[in-house]
Amino acid sequence: MSNLATIKIKVATAVDKIGKTNGTAPPPSIDNRATIAHEYFIASTLASICEKRKEAAKKAAQEAGILGEAYVAGETRLVYDNETLSIAAKTNNPAERLDAKTLRVELIKAVGEAMADKIIVKSTKSNKPATSFEFIQK
Repeated sequence: MSNLATIKIKVATAVDKIGKTNGTAPPPSIDNRATIAHEYFIASTLASICEKRKEAAKKAAQEAGILGEAYVAGETRLVYDNETLSIAAKTNNPAERLDAKTLRVELIKAVGEAMADKIIVKSTKSNKPATSFEFIQK
């Protein structure tokens, strides 16, 4: 097994123990859902810590010239290579988005302001709002 595969397994094993052993297990509770709430707290905490670590590592890699800023859409290319590790950058094609302000201006030119606003209202859909959770120790 490759070294990277071994590291992934060891990291996954260590992460799996967090919140279950070594003083991080949930405290006793009469609520049978307490372990689920505890696991959600642990998973959220890990995600936050790991995201911060990833961003710091990415910034350091950019500052060291390992990672660049600009890549060609649809391209995969080797950006770093040494005797133990290679990094390939795979760049997706860009997502398209509609510029609502420009659309409104162009619609007004074509059909007038009242009709443009009716079209925009009829075509506007709301996304599900984001919900975040905070953990409060008692």
